[in-house]
Amino acid sequence: MIIFKRLLLLNKRLFYRKSYILLLIMCPLIVLTLRNAASYDDNIIQVALYDNGIRDAVTEELFENFRLEHEEMIFVDCTDEETAVQSVTDGTVDVAWIVQRPLSEIQQEIEEGSFGSRKDAEPFLKVCYREKNVEDTFVSELLNCAIYRYTSYAAYVSEARGHAAGEWSDEALLQVYEDNMYDKTFLKSYYLDGTDADTEDASMFVMPMRGMLALWLFLLGLVAALYYGEDEKKGLFICWKDRDLLIEMAYIFTILVNGSIVYLLSIWMAGIFTTLRKELICLSPYVLCTVCFAMILRRVSKNDIIYSMMMPLIILANIMFCPIFIQARVLWVIKIVFPLYHYLNSIHDPYFVNRMFVYFIACVCILTVRSAIKFFLPRRSKPNKLSAIS
Repeated sequence: MIIFKRLLLLNKRLFYRKSYILLLIMCPLIVLTLRNAASYDDNIIQVALYDNGIRDAVTEELFENFRLEHEEMIFVDCTDEETAVQSVTDGTVDVAWIVQRPLSEIQQEIEEGSFGSRKDAEPFLKVCYREKNVEDTFVSELLNCAIYRYTSYAAYVSEARGHAAGEWSDEALLQVYEDNMYDKTFLKSYYLDGTDADTEDASMFVMPMRGMLALWLFLLGLVAALYYGEDEKKGLFICWKDRDLLIEMAYIFTILVNGSIVYLLSIWMAGIFTTLRKELICLSPYVLCTVCFAMILRRVSKNDIIYSMMMPLIILANIMFCPIFIQARVLWVIKIVFPLYHYLNSIHDPYFVNRMFVYFIACVCILTVRSAIKFFLPRRSKPNKLSAIS
């Protein structure tokens, strides 16, 4: 009961630290900043479109439907090809699409079986990049899928007439095509726990947000161990010298409880909150693992100066080896050292929740054995200066 009261007083005392307040404020600020960045037009793919004076119904329908289906893209209509290319050169847009000939003409060639027979034939569309990246490649694939919808029927008619030798009328071919059209999606994305992955926000700013916020909580745990070292030097825990391991664990845990509340509110603000039960099941062992990791790192570092120097390296290692932005293909021995790796995987895979509990038990054993060895081994007594002189 006395320890509990002490922890409440400690919690109250923490809010007098300006650095602690700044750390707590940092978490919702990350969410607001990334949410605000995701809403800017600069972060949406911009396409310069020049139709080359081609106004056939099929081409216009293609681009009209493409605009409606992909609202995350902004189309800038250009008056000539030079303007479209210059927009890419200036960085005003990401890519330029220049129509070369009507899509209806290509459809007709496919139906007649003459498509691709002329080597000097103009393509339907010319695409201009400044530098090709992953986003541009993805957009090109979306455009290819949209064009396929209009060319697939022509290919079907060409093949059907080749086999049926003109026995089928246009109306009959269209009826068979529509009756057998598959209007559902070919791909269904889901996580290992069965959660639908298609319902989540796929923004490039929102997707890594959980990892960044969880990394913030991990950083708070490292800073908490540093706070403990400062208070220990001040003699704040002199009365509990024989229970220093338990007191240090409770100290860091208290700080992380406050951080966990801020973390849960932040992921709710970010729109990536799942359910309270699921979040608590995954977050609780993560907090315990972070406590132990900070304690072990502090003992390995020997003093607070080395510990402070190692903190940026540990954060960088978490960014590299944990699936915040990408899933790094490195030795599993490196990744399992970091609690963040287990936590981010546990959101959609309960197996990693059990691994975090195993991680915590293993760390407690390491800390207990080290503390016991330190307690039972005789300490080297410092030589007396007077005896040394004599």
